[in-house]
Amino acid sequence: MTAEGLPATPDPKGPIVARAGRYYRVTRYIMTFILFVYGGWSIYDGFYSWPNWPISHPDEKPKTPIDILFNKILGCALPPAGILLLIRCRFNSRGEYRLENGVVRTPGHPPVPLDKIQTVDRELWERKGIAYIDYQLDPGTAGDPKREKGTFVLDDFVYEREPTDAIFNAIEAALLKGHPSTAVAPTASKPAAPVAKAPVAKPAVAGAPAVQKAVPRPATPIAKPASVVKPVPIAKPAPASKPGAPGVPPANRPPVPKTPPRPRL
Repeated sequence: MTAEGLPATPDPKGPIVARAGRYYRVTRYIMTFILFVYGGWSIYDGFYSWPNWPISHPDEKPKTPIDILFNKILGCALPPAGILLLIRCRFNSRGEYRLENGVVRTPGHPPVPLDKIQTVDRELWERKGIAYIDYQLDPGTAGDPKREKGTFVLDDFVYEREPTDAIFNAIEAALLKGHPSTAVAPTASKPAAPVAKAPVAKPAVAGAPAVQKAVPRPATPIAKPASVVKPVPIAKPAPASKPGAPGVPPANRPPVPKTPPRPRL
């Protein structure tokens, strides 16, 4: 570490060279081999073995047309997929990363001096070892105006890890040294939440009548509609009983005058 708190720029005896990663290429070669073997096996089963299965294996159940068609598709698709995987593997890991005399050389990009690097995107560096570096060259130095500005990638999985990490550290140290203002990023303070002001009462004007706040009246109870009130049944008066009518108690009957008996002849 330097006095400013920046990482020191490595000063190796020779150039830092990162070639294609062995693990990356070996795993892709194995996957390509598996695709070729399985594709050849599917070609044999789909075009020769399974169509002649009833003849070569008369005691066994013949293969269905769907199984034969599926093997034909795999036999035609897997070998080309293996070739594409091999080409992509060789293209991604072509050439080498090289840092020599303060100049970075990567496949597909012109030589970039460390002082021409503008930004380093290290968002994926800690998790995946991938960094994107933007550069801006002087006019006429790249031979093609379209190549004077661009972005190259450092990937410590595709290329050898230790030299790739050393090149990245040198680029980051040179960038921070050339721009000391970015060494310590100021912490952005969050703006304070606005405080609501209390409402200020307006001064009373001399001679003006005081305005009284209207007091809300209590809600008037709403009478129920007539249809809701059930009528109270009124008992009918009992019918007046006639004198001497049956069913009236004797106490209430008027006295009946007695007729004198007739004399006997």
